[in-house]
Amino acid sequence: MRGENAIRAAIERASDHIWPEPDMTVIDNRRKPPKFPLEILGEWKPWIEATAQSKSAPVDYVVSSLLSLLSSVIGNSRRVCAWDGWVEPGVLWMANIGIPSSGKSPGIDAVLELAREIEGSMAEGFTDQLRNWETEKAAAKENRTIWEDEIKTAVKNDMLAPCIPEKAIEPEKPVLPRIIVTDATIESLVRLLSQHPRGLLLSRDELAGWLESFNRYNSGGGDRPFWIEAYGGRPYVVDRQKNEEPVRVPFLSISIVGGIQPDKLVKLLMEGDDDGLASRILMVWPDPVPPRRPTLSPDNYKASSAIRRLHNLTMGSDDEGNPNPIIVRLEATAANMLDEWRKENAECQSWASGLYLSHLGKMPGVVLRLSLILEFMEWSLLPERSSEPEFVSAKSFASAADLVEEYFLPMAERAYGDAALPKVERHAATLAKQILKRRPEKINTREIQRDWKLPGLGNAQAIHAACEHLVEASCIVAAPSREGGTSGRSKSDFLINPKIWG
Repeated sequence: MRGENAIRAAIERASDHIWPEPDMTVIDNRRKPPKFPLEILGEWKPWIEATAQSKSAPVDYVVSSLLSLLSSVIGNSRRVCAWDGWVEPGVLWMANIGIPSSGKSPGIDAVLELAREIEGSMAEGFTDQLRNWETEKAAAKENRTIWEDEIKTAVKNDMLAPCIPEKAIEPEKPVLPRIIVTDATIESLVRLLSQHPRGLLLSRDELAGWLESFNRYNSGGGDRPFWIEAYGGRPYVVDRQKNEEPVRVPFLSISIVGGIQPDKLVKLLMEGDDDGLASRILMVWPDPVPPRRPTLSPDNYKASSAIRRLHNLTMGSDDEGNPNPIIVRLEATAANMLDEWRKENAECQSWASGLYLSHLGKMPGVVLRLSLILEFMEWSLLPERSSEPEFVSAKSFASAADLVEEYFLPMAERAYGDAALPKVERHAATLAKQILKRRPEKINTREIQRDWKLPGLGNAQAIHAACEHLVEASCIVAAPSREGGTSGRSKSDFLINPKIWG
């Protein structure tokens, strides 16, 4: 009834040519994006600024991609320890949110180009390794045939059967070194991670494809729990009938970076029950930057050398010689700062709700992970002779806390509070933006459905609901009949409040 009363009142105002002030927040009521505090990243700042310029992308997209890459490059070679009992891997998940052509993909590509160069150099000589393996495999097959004949002879003559010789055992196939994966099934990822204990980076130009794939191969939705575990970097074992032996992953560690459009973010990530997946993702949603000719040139050699230095960090080993992370502890002052910061974060959780509450609950771990990455980021650009960090300093922890407080939490509010608007409000904003773009004097709902082809507004019911919302915001009014009354008027026509042009 409220919508009907608002339309009736709007008709009377339109008849008298009295136009109220429109509520323009219905068009764009998102929280404004915070500015990324580049000073926190120290000597990396010039490369980030120049790279963003060269790609006509916001610096935010370059930074998020860089942090994700470095989190996987450092990987399980190092982990951060707050105090006994609390150890975090460096895994980070980033979602670059934005409309099409806002610079998401160029920002990611600029960073991944450096990683692919490193992958290329890591693969040098791999063809020769494969050739040698094929030779050794064929030789092992022939030796096995000889051994099997010896077994038959021994059994026939009631003799002791000989053990299989080492040269008859098929050698393990060499593994192509990897840093990045794009589109892979859970089975292939498990196999890759069993061969890459350091961890991997999943990069998707469109994260929507990744999210939609969760049920593609598993009708029960089993992929989603797998990915939630991939954030924690714990051991993982797969038992399948088709595998003779269980596939053991020492550390299920996968960092993630990719782009996603706001509407798809809501549909794929924020609707339905909260299982913790969304709360693990750091949201990055800057305003697009206007295109301009760059005035800076990025020093890619310096950036690539720093990334290689981090990738060359060796893993430790356990008592059996298996790869194991080296633990880097917070220095005492940083641990005290973390304790105080956790208390403040807990107070914020007392008033938060929904997805944002879950997101806040992950932030202490995120601060720890970021502090580890920031510590080693700074070291990566120091002179070659400088020794690697033995502790995570109070400076790095303070920078990580500032980054969360000043940037990632405001961005989460922008994404959770604004992208997750009720459907009718999102549709009303979509319609209002088109009205501003087209500048008509009046609109007709049938024409909107037939000709405008707006996302989410493909049927009459959705269009009328959006129009009623805009009527309540005084952006449009229901058009009166030609005689000036309400009887016989078309319910499909609405007049535009001319004050919205101002």
